[in-house]
Amino acid sequence: WGALVNLALELSEDHDLKFNYLRVQSASDEASRGTGQQGDTTSVEDGTYMDQSVLNWTERSLSYYQLAGEHRFPELKDIRVDWGGAYSMTSQEDPDFRVFQFFSDPRNSSYNPNLTASQPSSPTRYWRELEEENLSLRGDLTIPVPSYNDQENFVKTGAALNLSERDYFQRGISALGTSAHPFNRAGDPNMWMASTNLQYINVRNFPANATYHGEQEIRAACLMGDWAAFNWLRVVGGLRFESTDLTVDSFNLTQNRPLSPGNLQQDDWMPALSLAYQPRADFEFRGSWSQTVVRPTYREIAPVAIYDVFKGRSVLGNPNLQIAESENFDLRASWYPRPGELMSVGAFAKRIDQPIELSALTTDYSQIRYENFDQAEVYGIETELL
Repeated sequence: WGALVNLALELSEDHDLKFNYLRVQSASDEASRGTGQQGDTTSVEDGTYMDQSVLNWTERSLSYYQLAGEHRFPELKDIRVDWGGAYSMTSQEDPDFRVFQFFSDPRNSSYNPNLTASQPSSPTRYWRELEEENLSLRGDLTIPVPSYNDQENFVKTGAALNLSERDYFQRGISALGTSAHPFNRAGDPNMWMASTNLQYINVRNFPANATYHGEQEIRAACLMGDWAAFNWLRVVGGLRFESTDLTVDSFNLTQNRPLSPGNLQQDDWMPALSLAYQPRADFEFRGSWSQTVVRPTYREIAPVAIYDVFKGRSVLGNPNLQIAESENFDLRASWYPRPGELMSVGAFAKRIDQPIELSALTTDYSQIRYENFDQAEVYGIETELL
């Protein structure tokens, strides 16, 4: 279910206030069982297959508040001031996530070739909670610039502050079995916790019991200009400064010890430039170039193993991650046959230094971790018809 409130107040002809509120509450209840091949661990040729049973309830919530204002000052040569603030709270809870995943190999039964020999990864139950708060503030000042043609020009400057905080908690238990467990030759999941087989079971804490607390502060300022050099050529350029301060403290609850902290502090200057060439009223060419950054998320930088149930592997964060830098190029041609209609084709390219990708830590891909790689390139084309 959700709720939405939008309010607007016109203080005067040139001064407006807006308030927005959004509330979303969602949950999913799942019971599933899947069998089949998984490319990196099982194959049809050798007769092995994977069997996975999942029972889980996941609940998510979002509360979002936004207040913004727009003020125009005709007496000051139409200077405009825009400001806004937003606060949000998000949460996710998995109160009892149950999974039993195992691999079966009918050809290698040491007891009876007609039965299924299985290798369980042990039934496991998780309790996971995540809470995050975000606060963002911004302010912009737009100053019109006199024009020698009938186009509008302006210079714009602004500043922004973004604060966020996240807490994550997970615990789990695994029901480990001995090699003498009858399941290993029969492969029936219902046998694992049967009363007659409890002598073959040991219940233990799952090694990934952990928690982490993260905080991030991003301070930004920008300066840009929009200039109509001619009626058929518009130039937009600017420079943005961002300062990032990200810290994550993690703790291993199973071993009762702190994990390596993640600490990232960096200042970035990000220029951008775009040209719009309009040889006639219904046709436009646009090209742009910019430099941006990609910051690691809390999950990517926290050295906590979070089990991905559907992929059957643990994903670890890396406290040594660095911010990736991206150089972006875009070209687009647009045609407007009639009012409200659009036909366009474009091409884009990105050169990324230190891209953040997943890398396998084990040969069976049971553990993967986020890493910075040397370089990546992305190319593409896109079309739009309206």
